Amino acid sequence: GDGMGAAESLRKQLAALPAGQSGTDLRYQLILALVQAEKPAEVETEARALLNDPASQPIADRVHYELAWALHDLKKTDEAFGQFRKIVADFPASAVASDSNFQLGEQAYADGKFDEATGFYRACLAVEGAPENVRERAAYKLGWSLFRQAKHDEAGQQFRKQVAEFPEGEFHADGTFMAAETLFVAGKYEEATQSFLEGKSVFETSERIQPANRGLAWLHGAQAALKARNFEVAADFARKLADDPAAPESSRQDAQFELGQALKEQGRLDEAVQAWTLAAASLGETGARSFCMIGDKLFVEKKFDEAIRNYKNVYYGFGGSDPDPDLDPWQAYALYEAARCYMVQIESAPPEQRSGLVQKAIDLFEQLVAEHPDNVHVAESRNNIAKLKKIAESNGNDL
Repeated sequence: GDGMGAAESLRKQLAALPAGQSGTDLRYQLILALVQAEKPAEVETEARALLNDPASQPIADRVHYELAWALHDLKKTDEAFGQFRKIVADFPASAVASDSNFQLGEQAYADGKFDEATGFYRACLAVEGAPENVRERAAYKLGWSLFRQAKHDEAGQQFRKQVAEFPEGEFHADGTFMAAETLFVAGKYEEATQSFLEGKSVFETSERIQPANRGLAWLHGAQAALKARNFEVAADFARKLADDPAAPESSRQDAQFELGQALKEQGRLDEAVQAWTLAAASLGETGARSFCMIGDKLFVEKKFDEAIRNYKNVYYGFGGSDPDPDLDPWQAYALYEAARCYMVQIESAPPEQRSGLVQKAIDLFEQLVAEHPDNVHVAESRNNIAKLKKIAESNGNDL
């Protein structure tokens, strides 16, 4: 465990060698001792000198590898990756070629060159005798490089292969999540639901899964199950995240929204409102959608004033003065539904209240048209404005 002590001893042995003996193995051991001692500058010096000796050819791949990492530690990144490239080009069957390919894959992946990264990860896996941990990492990142190219079917197949081949591996749980996630992103919701269900015990118990992936497993599992109309599973997955004290508050709010959706589909509307009310604490899209869902329930129940208050929270309470593409459709929806709340009351309202209801409905429809000109409700809003103005001109008699 004493790298510098070993280096000193090796240098003495090298100095004592008879003339004409290069001491190739001793010089390589000296490099390893200096690596252990964390002396990358000295490693670079010794490795370059050894590579200049023709006698080093039998171990040149390993010397290039140690040189590559020394250069990496010295922040000579381009030179380091030049060494990795030399290894995979000149020594493709070498044991160190596997990690060299992996490192080149990581560089390409970081640069967004996912197709190039795919090739390096495949080359890493093709090297016989590659270390188990390197092979698992390459298998996992190969799945990711395919996923980032939107090759969801291939990515899913790769993640499933990785999970099967490395059942005790460091990335087994994350690979299990990604095998389901590829189906979810591809819109294969029934298959995704089944895949999330198959991984449920892993998501619950694994200490290795990334916390973000555990949360997404529950959230996307709930969303997939909702799309597949498996509402009990959706509620179960959503509760897993909503009740997780370690999850970020925003994630728990997202889960409460999905729980509300699942409960609504089961006819449990009062429980759904409880979930949406918790989700409405979100300051983003989830909060806006939650207020809309609560407003919709109250609208159906003809509790118009309460419904309008919830819709108003959306078009006045979110986003400030800056447009937000995530909030925009929900603010437009809230304006439209609040305007309809006023509009449907006109016919049954006492004559003295009609003009006020008409004007409030017109104001909201006009606000929608002005602030959200590309929204799907704009055409209908314009039609309603024309109808309402006609009613106003007739003093409420043209109903």
